[in-house]
Amino acid sequence: MKKACVYIVLFLVFVLINRALVLRLSNYRYEQKAASGLFLLSPDAEKLASLDYEGIRSFWITLNLRVLMAQVLEKTPYFPAWVGDVIYKAYNVASELNPYFFDMYYISSLNLMWDFKRYDDAAGILKKAIKYRKNDWMWYFFLSFDYFYFLKKYDLAALYMTEAAKLKKSAFLASLASRLYYADGRTEIALMVLDNQIKHTKDEHWKKELIKRKKAFLGVLKIQRAMKRFKKEKGRAPSNINELLKEGYLDSIPKDPYGGEFYIEDGKVKSTSNFTEKK
Repeated sequence: MKKACVYIVLFLVFVLINRALVLRLSNYRYEQKAASGLFLLSPDAEKLASLDYEGIRSFWITLNLRVLMAQVLEKTPYFPAWVGDVIYKAYNVASELNPYFFDMYYISSLNLMWDFKRYDDAAGILKKAIKYRKNDWMWYFFLSFDYFYFLKKYDLAALYMTEAAKLKKSAFLASLASRLYYADGRTEIALMVLDNQIKHTKDEHWKKELIKRKKAFLGVLKIQRAMKRFKKEKGRAPSNINELLKEGYLDSIPKDPYGGEFYIEDGKVKSTSNFTEKK
């Protein structure tokens, strides 16, 4: 009886292992089949094989990549990790064949960023897009977003958003850039960005918004400078804004034009309005 139980257990284990192997092999065959239409050589070999038709080959790779992604989504509700590897390889080859091709930069950077959490790879792709398509503001915008939202590098996010605002000639993007400089603790640069955009914008609505943002950040800067003097003389950071007022480092607490109240948290000057209009 014991032997029979042992044989049954071993048989069940064998069935489970066999089932797992069959599923893995099935998935492997599916991956191979799905990617078969996107067979890629190395960038150098692709250049040689394209016979001076690099642009056409780059377009063809991008088209097949779109087809592959559509085929995968017909089978699964999300992209498996191996698709990210295929996308990145396709980008490397296609961008070497034609470094000015818009679609490949767009597809690869955004999909790697959102679907595969490959934020550094997306940043590298966007930097290459900027190198070859430096007059397209959107690459700077996407790269700024990647640095701000995912990589938490606010200094770089502010830098690229400023470039996007210049190319787009957008007061809205300039306002975002100033906000990013403020978040990075560089209020003086935020004010410089705002001054430049106020000077050049022709949209009266946005000019008023930029002037309001400038007034708010001038208040922030005044408090920051008072905090700096306080720390230099007292050897410690102030506990709150009222202490700056009481000790004579501020003659008055600046008013937030958005209707909030300034306060100090973790060594940073913030406002209860978060510098946005009240609804």
